Amino acid sequence: MAATTTPKTGHGATVAFSGSTNSALAPKLVGITMHSETRGDVEISDLSSSCKLFLPEDLIDYGEVTLRIHVVNSEQLPALESAETVTITAKLETGETTARIVAGTGYVKSRGGFNFNTSEARIAEVRVKWDGTTPPALTIAT
Repeated sequence: MAATTTPKTGHGATVAFSGSTNSALAPKLVGITMHSETRGDVEISDLSSSCKLFLPEDLIDYGEVTLRIHVVNSEQLPALESAETVTITAKLETGETTARIVAGTGYVKSRGGFNFNTSEARIAEVRVKWDGTTPPALTIAT
């Protein structure tokens, strides 16, 4: 059966780290904000130009992924380690044999930022920077 073509929510997505310290973690995710790839501009205008002229920069910045994680007293947040393989997997939907996956190498750039409040879950924000060594690659669901 073919993979579904109906849009789905992000419910059921997971993240896995393949590094020394973070590989044992199974964070309880509240949300994932995926990265945006960007390429800068190189201005090539000169004094005879009637408007600004640009070329694309040679290099792409693969950006960052933001993870929102429930803070549990008995578990660590992902460590600020060197680069490791980071794999984000969507929930396997009915009719799919393989899930949608984004994987590449990156490092935890920042973590923390939760509050202790009444009637409010403790949620930390963790930012993962794709390092560009192995750019994030998409494998679509089938």
